[in-house]
Parts: sequence; C-alpha cells; structure tokens
Amino acid sequence: MGEFLEYLQNEILVEIKQPYIKYIPLPSESDFNRFWQKVAFTANANLCWNWTAEIQSEKKPYGIFHLKNKSYTASRVAYAFHFKEDPKELCVLHKCDNPQCVNPAHLFLGTNMDNVIDKVKKGRQSSVECWNKGKETKFRLWDNKNCKATKEDFLEMKSLYEQKKMSTNELVKKFKISKQAISKGIRALGADVPKIYTVLKEADVIQIREKRKNEKTSYNELAEEFNIHKATVYQILSRQTWKHI
Repeated sequence: MGEFLEYLQNEILVEIKQPYIKYIPLPSESDFNRFWQKVAFTANANLCWNWTAEIQSEKKPYGIFHLKNKSYTASRVAYAFHFKEDPKELCVLHKCDNPQCVNPAHLFLGTNMDNVIDKVKKGRQSSVECWNKGKETKFRLWDNKNCKATKEDFLEMKSLYEQKKMSTNELVKKFKISKQAISKGIRALGADVPKIYTVLKEADVIQIREKRKNEKTSYNELAEEFNIHKATVYQILSRQTWKHI
C-alpha cells in the first residue's frame, strides 16, 4: 500500500496530451498490485524479472498488460510504475535484450532511432538501411552478424559494378546474397545504382503464377527475373494482390 501511495504522489499525467501518443493512465491500487503479481521476481535484483502473463506472440514475447480497457507493453508499464514517468513518445529499451524482462534496472528510454540502432548492434535486424520515418542510420548491412558478406565484399562489388565488369544480377550469382542487399550495400558506399520501380502487367502476374506452379521456380528466382521484391511475389501467389486474375 505504501509503495502505491508513493506512486500516486507522482501521477503519470501531462498538461497537454498529444493524440498520437498512447499515454499510460493512472492505475487503481488493484491495477498496480495486479501488474506486479504477474512478474517473476528474483532474489538478485540484477537478474531479469520475467513477465509471466500474456505476451504479444512467440516471435515477439513482449508482455501485455491490460489497463483501463486498453493494452500496453508490460516493459513500458513497469518503467512508468517504477520511475513514475510515462515514456510517452519514447521507446523503452532493454539492456538485457530479454523482451519478457520488466526489471526496471534493465530498462532505459530511447528514441525509435535508438531502438533501431540497438537492434542492429545486437544482430536482430539485418538491413543496410534501418528505417526510421525515412532516415538512415550509420549502421550498414555488413555490421550485422547475420550478413553473409563483409564490407570488403561490398567494396569489391562496388568496384566490379562501377567498372561495368558485372551487373547486379551477376553479382548475385557470385556473392550469393540478394539483389536488393547488393544494390543497397554498394549504394551506401557511393555507387550510383538506379532504383527501378517495376510496374507489373497482367501477363507478368499470370506468368509468375504459372512458373511457380509448373516449374516450381523459387520466390528468389521469380523476384530476380521480374525485378520485384520477394514479398511482392508472395502476395501475388497468395492472391493478396491481383485477386481478379
């Protein structure tokens, strides 16, 4: 009870609320206690305190806590309850890299860009460009442990491409990584690689489906042949797009 009263003295309220931010409302005493009852505490405060209730999914095991008929990420609620400060527009990041952890000692605030950079550093995002509303981080594809190519490989690709010794399609065969990764990688190093936006026709869509059905052509091969993303191939084959054909 005393801890909750102390919390109430530092209400999580703001004078002017911005509509695009999901604010954490002031809880009742039962809400406050209900939250911490879902946490597996450890005798050592330096260890993780794992959330034991509902999570987002197996792939994203972040805790979910329902408060005032809305759901909130458990780590955000833990931060707000402990530090008596609503994260507002900021992300709550984990020092321990454990999504289920709600130990306040392991939580810290950062921008969305900080969150993206943190993911790249820890090898949880394999991308040459980590998007944050169109902004690019200083981290490149080769900084990620999941990337099959090194920075030296990309420098070689850039040299071969600029000397017109190899096209991007030929580089795909030589270095065994996707055309998209090659284009982004050498573009990040200063190569002038045009961004081609392919407009598919009905005949192309029919051909994609027939090739997949009759020849068992892989998604990567279809994406390369028709100069589209692998995700676009999947959407066509699963009829999420071009449903009328």
